[in-house]
Amino acid sequence: MDAICLRPARLHDGPEVLALWLALLEDQAGRDPRFTPADDAAARWRNDYPEWLRDPAWYLVVAEASGTLVGFATAQRWVPPPVYRASNEVYLNELYVRPDWRGRGLGRRLVAAVQDWAGTLDAVRVRVGVLAAHADGRAFWEHLGARPLTVTMTLERPRPAEAAPLRRAGS
Repeated sequence: MDAICLRPARLHDGPEVLALWLALLEDQAGRDPRFTPADDAAARWRNDYPEWLRDPAWYLVVAEASGTLVGFATAQRWVPPPVYRASNEVYLNELYVRPDWRGRGLGRRLVAAVQDWAGTLDAVRVRVGVLAAHADGRAFWEHLGARPLTVTMTLERPRPAEAAPLRRAGS
C-alpha cells in the first residue's frame, strides 16, 4: 500500500486539485442536477485558487500518494451573522477522495487535518454541508460524530408552461 502524505496545497498542485474538484462536482451533479457546474466553473476556480492559498482564512489540504494527489479538503474561517452570539468556527467547504482510494481512512485524515487547522484558529466547531442525496456522505459525517444543525429544503416553483391555468370564479 502506498504511503499517504497529507500536506497543505501548493500553487503547483493547482491542475491536480482542479481535476479532483471537477470530479467532486461531477459526482454531486450526478446525485442532484441542481449542482451541475457552470460553464466557467474551472476558469473561476483557476482564478481563485492562488488567492485561497495566500489567504490565512482559507485552508487547502491535499493527500498525496506516490507523487499523485488522491484527495483534498478545503475549509475557511467562518463567523455567524452578527445577530447571533459571536463564535469562531470553520466551514469545511469540500472534501473529496478518489473512489479508488476510499475506505482507507483518508477522508477521516483529511477531516482531522482541517480540525487541527481549526484548532490553530481557536475555532469552537467545524461546520460541514452534505447533499441530502448522498447517503454515503451523510453516513460518513455521522460516523465522525457530526449531527444536523439545520436542514435546508427547497420548494420548486412550476415553470409558466407547467402552471395550471387560472380559473375564474363561477366557471
